[in-house]
Amino acid sequence: MLLFIATVNVLFSQNNKETLIKKAEEKLKTNEATISQILTDKKYDAVHPETSFRELIKKYCKAEVISIATDTIPGRKIKIIGTIKNTNGKPITDALVYLYHTDARGWYAADTPHVSMNEGDMGMQGCLVM
Repeated sequence: MLLFIATVNVLFSQNNKETLIKKAEEKLKTNEATISQILTDKKYDAVHPETSFRELIKKYCKAEVISIATDTIPGRKIKIIGTIKNTNGKPITDALVYLYHTDARGWYAADTPHVSMNEGDMGMQGCLVM
């Protein structure tokens, strides 16, 4: 019986994640929220490592200033300003930039210290178009 209960909890957890991702997409689609608002809203923390969430953020990214860390994440916040250039030194427009950052421990997600671009990685992440 314990195995059955554990399986139900895993399924419920995955369904809950899918529901959160759908809610985030609806907010982005209707312009009720920006990428930064979704990425820094604590209720979406559990879905940051999900591939479908990363794809959602990529789908709705645009040229704008974004935040990828909530105020509650310990460590020093950084600001990155840059220009993407071609090999001739000329700025490239509409370049998609994928950002990610470790927490104060050097970990990319709450439960893993490494990055392998699989589920479970990339807690603080985002993308934008430059």
